[in-house]
Amino acid sequence: MEVEISSESEIDEIKIPQNKVDIESTVLNLYGSIINKKYKLFSDRELEHDISNQYDLINKTIYITDSFITENKEIYFSISDNQKWLGYIPEKDVRISSGNQGVHQDYGKYVSIKGDFDIWDGFSWETSIPGSKYTNQTFQARGVYHHFNGSRYLSLYDNKGDWLGYINELGTTLGNGDQGAHHAYGKYVSIKGDFDIWDGFSWETSIPGSKYTNQTFQAKGVYNHFNGSRYLSLYDSKGKWIGYINEQGTSLAKGQQGVYHNYGRYISVVGNYDFWQNFSWSSRVHSSKYQGQTFLAKGIYYHFNGSRYLSVYDNKGNWLGYLNAAGAKVVSGQQGAYQSYGKNVTIKNNNYAIWRNFSWSRKASGNHLGKTYLAKGVYHHFNGSRYLSLYDSSDRWIGYINSLGTNDSYGDWVQRDGKWYYYTKTGQVTKGWAKIDNRWHYFDANGVNIDTNQARFISSSINDALTITKKHQLFPSIMLAQAVLESNYGTSELALKANNFFGMKFKENEDEGKYEKYYVETKEYDATTGETITIRAAFRKYPTRLQSFEDNALKLRLGVSWDNNYYSGTWRENAKTYKDASKALTGRYATDPNYGQKLNTRIETWKLNQFD
Repeated sequence: MEVEISSESEIDEIKIPQNKVDIESTVLNLYGSIINKKYKLFSDRELEHDISNQYDLINKTIYITDSFITENKEIYFSISDNQKWLGYIPEKDVRISSGNQGVHQDYGKYVSIKGDFDIWDGFSWETSIPGSKYTNQTFQARGVYHHFNGSRYLSLYDNKGDWLGYINELGTTLGNGDQGAHHAYGKYVSIKGDFDIWDGFSWETSIPGSKYTNQTFQAKGVYNHFNGSRYLSLYDSKGKWIGYINEQGTSLAKGQQGVYHNYGRYISVVGNYDFWQNFSWSSRVHSSKYQGQTFLAKGIYYHFNGSRYLSVYDNKGNWLGYLNAAGAKVVSGQQGAYQSYGKNVTIKNNNYAIWRNFSWSRKASGNHLGKTYLAKGVYHHFNGSRYLSLYDSSDRWIGYINSLGTNDSYGDWVQRDGKWYYYTKTGQVTKGWAKIDNRWHYFDANGVNIDTNQARFISSSINDALTITKKHQLFPSIMLAQAVLESNYGTSELALKANNFFGMKFKENEDEGKYEKYYVETKEYDATTGETITIRAAFRKYPTRLQSFEDNALKLRLGVSWDNNYYSGTWRENAKTYKDASKALTGRYATDPNYGQKLNTRIETWKLNQFD
């Protein structure tokens, strides 16, 4: 006797027909569920062998083949599971079901759909919908059926109380509550500020999302709540959990930079920061070239790292890059920030008006040609010009004038035809290496700033080389040239992964405990054959670049175990020039017979002897 179910409903318990009570043995072919936790199960009709402890049958669905009545008028069922005969059980311990799905049992838990099992409208398996339609969504499983086939089926309801159907429990993930199951997410979001952030799904304690408006967090996980909303589990850059927020209160970002926000403010460049090409931190140019200049920050990103980055444009609409907001000062208008100047200037022609404001609506009256004024301050205007704030000898303010209308000379960056130059305060173009705003810059013979990755590597190494060579009385040019040659401008595997810029090898039975070891393939010159061969060798690994430079100096000063004066030809007291030192390294520091010439070429190309 089986009953097909077309929709979820409470199924009445099916009773054994009363007219069968007087029959000593009756064929039934029914299904039922064990409902009594203290059920009794016997292996014989005499009810002498209790085998209840051999099986865990509570709530399980069993097949009832027949029944018999004892002398005490008690009914016992002969039962089987889907594999074997189990024994005899009292009728009172069993609830008869309408089919092999078993009886409905209350469940009342929340589950999330995995999407890999169908949802059925009955246990005749005739009509279903794919579970993938509801992947990750949360439903209430009000009831559960322990099917005779060994699977458990959940009876699903949505948040409006509508019944969806039956699903194999294996196609669900049990949630801790009506929030559903945790799903890994790992995306970055920016907070809009119009939704609260909760510390739990009991909705007891929250903080206003406005506290974090526009800030970027990592949503490590997501919950598809039973109420129909999605909640993100937020973490800050230090791994601290912030709370749960409705996804509608966030904007999904492409990466850790967060989402783009319109900004539209004018800024003056200050500080010592890079302009970045992207948020992978590829540098476009250093901010020292734009120090004090005014630009338009069209947009802003609130980065996951806690900093704000401005998307900066010049007055021609050219994008300059992303600048840390700490390297910019927001100003009130296109004139930029006021900067102290304190120089006397003379008005050299009448082609430039003296303005009383930056709306260009008022001009200073009178004839000022040839007169000298004190320029107390200067503005680097967004239009590309510099405006001096003029005062007369009575400390009376005169107005603003374009510096081109004066005999003013200054030290500043100038861009011409896409090339950068730096002019000294005397108006001379800079050549060679110059330290500007605490950073070394290289200018070629024409005064053009060379701002390549190679130049930047040398720039970042100069201070370390000067410190170490002064301490050990060596040539800075030689140390820098060696670092360039041995590490290929800091791009070699040894440089990047071991901070080893001089190819310093690890000495077995000597360097243990002093240095970490790093293996790499290297090419060596074989003097016997005149060929270059490749070998796998161990090299020293340093914590910092400075320690690598120090170790190189010690090697030149202390020599080798069998000869402390092995590199004495590189010492300043023994070498008159860098060429003498490079010659002394050839055939000793490296087996390459052209080693010294290679060092000289790099020194001359980059004018490194300037530091000697």
